Amino acid sequence: MAAVQGTTADLTEVAGLPLPAVLGVGGLLLGLLLAVVGRMLVRGLARQRADQADERLRGVVHQVLDSDVVQPIGAELSSYAAFRRGIETARG
Repeated sequence: MAAVQGTTADLTEVAGLPLPAVLGVGGLLLGLLLAVVGRMLVRGLARQRADQADERLRGVVHQVLDSDVVQPIGAELSSYAAFRRGIETARG
């Protein structure tokens, strides 16, 4: 009713201030506090998940590199070494 009449005479007061003003300022401060705390929590969680994703990605890359590059090259080098031994044996 006070908002319609434009008077604050019949509003409940807290510490000498009208209750709507106290609630408004309190809500604003609580919102800012929650924004700061939420940002810190999200930043920490994002860092943790990024580290986990990096670890998994590096593991997969290492596994694929080993199976698709290192092992085939090792097999080719073994084959080449056997070939060279055969040539040296044939030369006498």
